[in-house]
Amino acid sequence: MVQGGGCMWPTAITTVSRSLQLRAFGKCGGSEGSLYHPVGVAVDNSSFVYVSELENHHVSVFTAAEGQFVRSFGSQGEGPGEFQYPRGLAVDSSGVV
Repeated sequence: MVQGGGCMWPTAITTVSRSLQLRAFGKCGGSEGSLYHPVGVAVDNSSFVYVSELENHHVSVFTAAEGQFVRSFGSQGEGPGEFQYPRGLAVDSSGVV
């Protein structure tokens, strides 16, 4: 899928709610709430969706029901709280990412 801004990968995240409705959200970009090469997805017990972004070097958090951007965390680097091309991620039963 080719999207605006030169994105050559899917930039929409699709979720399935308990009522089995599909919902897609996200758009290509480097700004808050946009996705730039998303590669990892996890959902916590509070229905937040976490997306690791290879090119943005951070994790974005969205609401599962509406796909609303909540926040992002991390930045490029090698120290605590920093990522180098993050790929997979997981959320444990306590909500720790």
